[in-house]
Amino acid sequence: MGLLSDFFVANEGEAARYADRMSEDDQGKAIALQLRPAEYKGFTDLEVGTLWAILRREGMGC
Repeated sequence: MGLLSDFFVANEGEAARYADRMSEDDQGKAIALQLRPAEYKGFTDLEVGTLWAILRREGMGC
């Protein structure tokens, strides 16, 4: 079974707002239009974890 995943580039405030978007009056439509997340489904926990490690440069001798 895969994960539903939204990927986007944002600062911490925008990311927090996106995470809590359903509590907004427009149910997050404005922040979604601003960030334009790429939506994917079917990634495994391992694949998302590997991507996260790469982005954080973990385990790469950096």
